[in-house]
Amino acid sequence: MLVADLGFNPYASVLVTSESLLASRPELVARVVAATLRGWEQYLRDPSAANAEIRARNTELSPEILAKGAAALKPLAAPKAARSARSTRPAGRRSPISWSTWAS
Repeated sequence: MLVADLGFNPYASVLVTSESLLASRPELVARVVAATLRGWEQYLRDPSAANAEIRARNTELSPEILAKGAAALKPLAAPKAARSARSTRPAGRRSPISWSTWAS
């Protein structure tokens, strides 16, 4: 089932877990979230290694298309507020207001 079929419109990817896993293994959930955030931060800093891996698995995607995609993802994955030195909200976190607009 696609997340979009549930009425949620993610811009790229989303992590989903169950309440029972969150309750029984919070350290695992925290490690997965932290690793995902580190991966996104690394990709946004330098997408070349990930793009090379993507290209190796899908040769129909040109290096130019992958570079264009990486550039387009940057403002979506790290909004200006999250990139600001004064921001108190790290990249990857959404405000309650932004969640409510996605759910509508």
